[in-house]
Amino acid sequence: MATASGPLSGISSRLDHLRGQIRRLFLIDGVSRLAAGLVVFVAATFALDWSFHLPSPVRLVFLAGGAAALVWIALRRIVYPLSVGISDDDLALFVERHYPELNDRLISAIQLARAGTGGTEDRRAGFNSPELVDELLRDATQASAALDFNRVVVRRHVMRVAAWAGAATLILAALAVVKSDLAWIYAQRIIGLGAKWKQRTQLRVEGFDPVTRTKTFARGDDITIAVRAEGSDPGKVTFLFDFKTGEHGEEKREKAQNLYYLLQLTNLSGPFSFKVRGGDDETELYFVETQNPPALADQQAFFEYPEYLALDNTPPDRPEQLGNLQVPLGTRVRLAATANEDLASAKLIVGPRGREKETDLVLEKDKEGRPRRITGGFPVDEPSLDYEVRLRAANSLENRDAFRYSVRGLPDLKPAIQVFEPPGDENITDVCRRPVEVITTDDYGVAGISMEVRVVGPRTTEWKETPFGPDHNRPREYDPRGKKVRSTHILDAPALGVKEGEFVELRFVAKDYRVPDANATTSRTYRFSVVSVSALEKELQAAIDKIKLGLQSQETAQRTGRDRATATEKKFSALEKLNPEQQGEVRGLSFHQQAITEKLSVAWRDVDRVRQRGLWNGVFDERSAAALEGAVTALKAVAPGPGEASATAASPVAGTLLVSAARAARTERLPLFGRIQSLQLEVLDAIAAARRHLDHWANLQEIISLVRETKRIVEEAQKEMGAPEKK
Repeated sequence: MATASGPLSGISSRLDHLRGQIRRLFLIDGVSRLAAGLVVFVAATFALDWSFHLPSPVRLVFLAGGAAALVWIALRRIVYPLSVGISDDDLALFVERHYPELNDRLISAIQLARAGTGGTEDRRAGFNSPELVDELLRDATQASAALDFNRVVVRRHVMRVAAWAGAATLILAALAVVKSDLAWIYAQRIIGLGAKWKQRTQLRVEGFDPVTRTKTFARGDDITIAVRAEGSDPGKVTFLFDFKTGEHGEEKREKAQNLYYLLQLTNLSGPFSFKVRGGDDETELYFVETQNPPALADQQAFFEYPEYLALDNTPPDRPEQLGNLQVPLGTRVRLAATANEDLASAKLIVGPRGREKETDLVLEKDKEGRPRRITGGFPVDEPSLDYEVRLRAANSLENRDAFRYSVRGLPDLKPAIQVFEPPGDENITDVCRRPVEVITTDDYGVAGISMEVRVVGPRTTEWKETPFGPDHNRPREYDPRGKKVRSTHILDAPALGVKEGEFVELRFVAKDYRVPDANATTSRTYRFSVVSVSALEKELQAAIDKIKLGLQSQETAQRTGRDRATATEKKFSALEKLNPEQQGEVRGLSFHQQAITEKLSVAWRDVDRVRQRGLWNGVFDERSAAALEGAVTALKAVAPGPGEASATAASPVAGTLLVSAARAARTERLPLFGRIQSLQLEVLDAIAAARRHLDHWANLQEIISLVRETKRIVEEAQKEMGAPEKK
């Protein structure tokens, strides 16, 4: 290298400047490559660790490899280039390659100048002419003076590398500033520390105790474990589980429609532990325990009834079974049961559906001192209730079987009054003394029955109440346990002082024992019109005449039925067995006979009704009543009323035998028809006898009417003459 005071001081200075530029380019290039390598290392290790959560040993290996690579870049691209010397000769050759027009003058000048300064005059003179050397130096100086040595240095590639490296470094630095938390985590993790990345996915196992990470299920149940993903959705998770029996398992699950990842196990046999892995998260170990669910044994119910019902409460030694219940409203239901497991709590939910209320049941210890006994109760104050017992065992399980039942609260119904007498509204006379008869029933006992009567007409009285007591009732005394009472009384028109043209209204009232307000029932109001004896006599005569016409029709119908039976017997007498059509013809005769039976039964009841009304109202005497009684007896013997014995009565027996004859063979059928015709003759005789009794009654009643009319005329004449009346 020439000195600044030498013959080539200007060229030497320019070469020193060029040498400095080249060294700076080496430094810039090395530092840029080192920075680029650092950026690549940081980006690559960050991406790998962020994606795969590399373990600490792997991160330390990466750190060691990255550091070695960076050191190699520093040595290769910085230390080594800067440590290699760059001589003036190298620079001169470098310049002459760029400027070939120098034609080796620069390198020759530098070498000659170096030879002159480094040897003696004698040596210089011995090899070169001093004048020639000086001329060469001047020529080289002049030739290079116009040349720009800076152009020989190509900076474009180095500056491009530096620009890319600088940009990458700035971007990395900016990201580190913006995401300083991530940068700090990366800085700790890359040197092997235990800092953790902020997770993109957080897996949450639902329903487990947050502290112990344990949940208890019933042994044998089908269970579902639900996992919810927060943050980045992994799309799929893996359940890894270990049973205490030593069995291992791994199940992959995709997200279900309810946005949970579900692991479903059927018929759970025993305890196990599990964890869930998905995305960049892995849960801690969770534990599933199995226990027996609580169940009820020895379920008992005790009923405490309202006092007014006079019902016996459930005895302690004979409890009812817990379940669907039917009890009177106002009853208190007391529950008692024993569980198969130790209990932590027990709830009783009672009320109409949608309005249930929850209360705690009392926990008691059983004979062995375990908290397994429950007691409690509730009032039945609505017609429809549901009640449910919910158990929570000490092992945290709830009852598997539903202890939900219904309760029907039976209302205390109003008493029911059935009136037999009077059957309806009717006409009476002012001397009427007729019976009244009612039967009263109640679900929880009849407390009282009374009759209320008033007179309506020109003078309207207040309702007069007549309570029914021991003389009227059967049984004689009212009793909460007496569900049915039969009451009879006499309606005494003369005692009411009624007159012709007025009305007597009658009704019945019954009450039960309900408290605080008793149920009361009032019957319909019966209305009796007060008429004269002659008017009522005409009404009854008209009724008898109508009955007589009906009997005449039934006599004709019975003769027709007998004739048809005789004709049918002859028609089928040669047949061994009747076909279905022929059997139907015979059964048609049976229907005809049944219709006669029903109409005759109605006829004698109508006659008996006329007889009773005539006696009650003073229209008939004993002889005319006996005549009507004879008609009733004659008809009732062949056609008894519904529910009365009919095994020997002619008309219903004839109808039954006709049904048997339709199915009978020839040898049996012919005797049956003979018996049928004989019975039909009995019916005809009875109808004839009844008609004779009615005709006799008509004759007697005509005489009675004449006597009554004569008596009336005499009484009126005596009244006009002022004579005292004779009774």
